Amino acid sequence: ESSMQGFMQIYIAIYRYLHRGARFPWTAMFSAGTSFLCIGLVLSDIKTDADALGISMFQCMQDLLLIGLKRRAPLIYSLRTMETVDYSNEGRLKEEHLREILSLSQTC
Repeated sequence: ESSMQGFMQIYIAIYRYLHRGARFPWTAMFSAGTSFLCIGLVLSDIKTDADALGISMFQCMQDLLLIGLKRRAPLIYSLRTMETVDYSNEGRLKEEHLREILSLSQTC
């Protein structure tokens, strides 16, 4: 979302500046810059998670996508920040979740 928003802001700013003779749109450029900064911070956070877990960034992004699709238990990412993990809003635990918890608990 941020990347498309940033590109759109830059396009509109340049179009207005070049084709309509408007003043240089510093506000739009600043807004686009913050959008790209947001992308950089998210990627930095994913890189930190990947390094902490000893996996690649691509694998980390895949895991986060599977968590968002509710196909994987979020335990592996929650253990570093919370003492307990609440699965009450996830419904019934699936066998895949239990396998993940078991494999993770063996490495702790």
